[in-house]
Amino acid sequence: AAFEQSGVLEATTMRQLFNYAKVLAMQKPAKGDRVAIVTNGGGAGVMMSDGLLERGLKMAELSEETLKKFEEDVKAGKLPAHMSYKNPIDVIGDAPSSRYEIAMRYALEDPNVDVLVVIALFQSPALDEGIIDAVERMKAYGKPIVFVAPGGDFPHKMARNIEQK
Repeated sequence: AAFEQSGVLEATTMRQLFNYAKVLAMQKPAKGDRVAIVTNGGGAGVMMSDGLLERGLKMAELSEETLKKFEEDVKAGKLPAHMSYKNPIDVIGDAPSSRYEIAMRYALEDPNVDVLVVIALFQSPALDEGIIDAVERMKAYGKPIVFVAPGGDFPHKMARNIEQK
């Protein structure tokens, strides 16, 4: 209870401890506790949001301006009509890197977002190594970005490449 009240992240496994240390060492401190999630798997986004809420973080409420940008891109055919642009932002399973990039940019431009979590499920050939450069470009916004690529060897390779940039 004392850890929770003081904002301490408690690692329950050695792997979790090393993951926390890596994130803290590689990122600037967040200015707040409001998190946006961009994912191509709705279920993964919901599970991540549940985990973040359990650890005392908040899901960012995207501004009307940000929601309007998404709506305009849907109307213009730049984004699919059936994607969810509420937080978590689900760019859907067939998302290429370019769709991720739009969603990440809009989230990071939103003043209500302090941290961005990007979950990449490499389930579609459309999502390729272009995601590495897309995430790299997002660093210009100066907000912490946590990249999660669950799965086998290829997702872990992508995550390592992003860490090295």
